[in-house]
Amino acid sequence: MIVDELKQFEQAAIEADAGLEGPQQQQQEPAPEPDPVQNPEEEARQILGLLAFGIQKIWPVLEYREETISEGSKRLAPLIVKYNLKDTIFGKWGAEIEAGMFFGGLAYASYMAVKDAQSEQKESAPAWWKRPFKWFAGGK
Repeated sequence: MIVDELKQFEQAAIEADAGLEGPQQQQQEPAPEPDPVQNPEEEARQILGLLAFGIQKIWPVLEYREETISEGSKRLAPLIVKYNLKDTIFGKWGAEIEAGMFFGGLAYASYMAVKDAQSEQKESAPAWWKRPFKWFAGGK
């Protein structure tokens, strides 16, 4: 009697475990595929290209040729390997770097536009002490 009840309980537990294992296995999502791996020279070229872009936006008089970026990437690639930074700079923080460069450039350009507008306004406006006497000097 007790043995039969224990066998029934054991069977119910086995069925419950089997029922739980099935849906759990189906609910598991497949692991995300890793991003394609870049070689260190490609990553260095991407870093230097982004830096050159940012510098050229801030100081338009500077211009970097493709040969300069290529030579720089050849010299930066061994450092990326040496310090084990492969697939970390843009692999982990690429979106943050690009957003920072964009908004940093936008903020700098906005600041310079306001500064230029203020200097033009100062140059065109008469001095404060000349304003009351402009009628005397024949000014309008």
